[in-house]
Amino acid sequence: MKTSYFDEGIRERLIIAGIKEIELHGLNDFSLRRVAASCDVSCAAPYRHYKNKDELVLAIIAYINSRWDMMSEQIERNFEGDVRRQLLEVCCANVRFLIANPNYLSIMLPIQSGITSEQLEERKKLWSRITDLIKKLSDEEKASSERHGEMTFLIKTLIYGTVMLLEGCSIEDCDITIASMRRELERIIYRG
Repeated sequence: MKTSYFDEGIRERLIIAGIKEIELHGLNDFSLRRVAASCDVSCAAPYRHYKNKDELVLAIIAYINSRWDMMSEQIERNFEGDVRRQLLEVCCANVRFLIANPNYLSIMLPIQSGITSEQLEERKKLWSRITDLIKKLSDEEKASSERHGEMTFLIKTLIYGTVMLLEGCSIEDCDITIASMRRELERIIYRG
C-alpha cells in the first residue's frame, strides 16, 4: 500500500508528539491517547500508522538517529581523509546536537526501564558513528586493544558527562564547557 504525503505528515506529527510525551511522562507512563490528543487526531489514528506503543517508540528513536546521521555524515565529508579531525568534530557536534534538542535526551541517554531490546539496539546507533571513527583511528594508529578501549571509554564518558553538565545551561556556559571538552578530546585523540 502506498503511503500518501498526508499519512507521512501524520506519522511525523505522531513522532514529534511522542518525543514530547516521553520527555514529560517517561516510557513507563507513555500514552498513545495523549500523543493522539496533542496531534488533534482520533485515539485510533496512531494505530493506523504504528502497531503499538513500542513500534512508535522505535520510530521515535529511528527519527532521532536519522537527524543525527545527516549531520554527522556531513561532518565526516567535510574532513574526509583526516580521521582524527572527523572524530573530534563529530564528538563536539554530538554534544551540540543533544543540547540543541533537549527533548531527545529523555530518549537517547538515560537507562530506562520499559525499553525493548529492539529499541535499545536502535538507540545504540546514536553512538555508532563515533564508535566506528574510534575503530578507524585505532586501526590507523595500529593501537593496542587497551588503547582502543581507553579511547572509547574516555570519549563516550566525556560526551555523556558534558551533555549532563550542560543540560539547561546558558549559551555562554555551553560554549565554554564545550571548548573545555574539545581540549580534552584533542588530548585523547591526538595522543597516539
